[in-house]
Amino acid sequence: MKDFGKYDDKQLIALIHVGGNELEGAFKEVYNRYSKRMFSYCRMKCTIMPDAEDIFQDMWLIFCNTVKQGKVDIELPHYLFGIARNLILQKGNKDKKFNSSIVENPDLDFIISPNISLEASLEKQDLIQIIKIAYCYLNEKQKETFYLKWFVGLTSSEISQITGDSIDSIKQRSHRTMDKVLKILEPFIKDSKK
Repeated sequence: MKDFGKYDDKQLIALIHVGGNELEGAFKEVYNRYSKRMFSYCRMKCTIMPDAEDIFQDMWLIFCNTVKQGKVDIELPHYLFGIARNLILQKGNKDKKFNSSIVENPDLDFIISPNISLEASLEKQDLIQIIKIAYCYLNEKQKETFYLKWFVGLTSSEISQITGDSIDSIKQRSHRTMDKVLKILEPFIKDSKK
């Protein structure tokens, strides 16, 4: 059995496109690389868990169908985020079950603090809660940019491709958002230094 973990994303996409015996292994590797981040994003944006699950599954179906039909010149993970974002916006336009808050999203804790010691985890829990509160004071575009940049780790260029906004506007929004978050966090940071 091949070790698909040694393949880069472009090679895996090519194997999915060709199909055959290696399709399942190549897809599993792409899924393993990106499923946690993608599900967390879907969960963050949907108020109802079944909606997040549906969008998550639909995103993978669209990805596979698109690759099988010949679109192989794509960049992961931001291509997946683009699909998920479009599905979420379509669903939000239909039934307004669109969540702009991650305050009650336990997946955020997992993204921020995987594999840390208990002591470090306890220290981070307070900061995580404060960041979640600060997040609620951001507008929709700021929330999405903040989440994609700081929790998913996408570049301004990748976020630009997902949202359709210019790279300069993403950089500017990211900077302003971080300033706003830091201003909200300032009293808490001062209290923790005492």
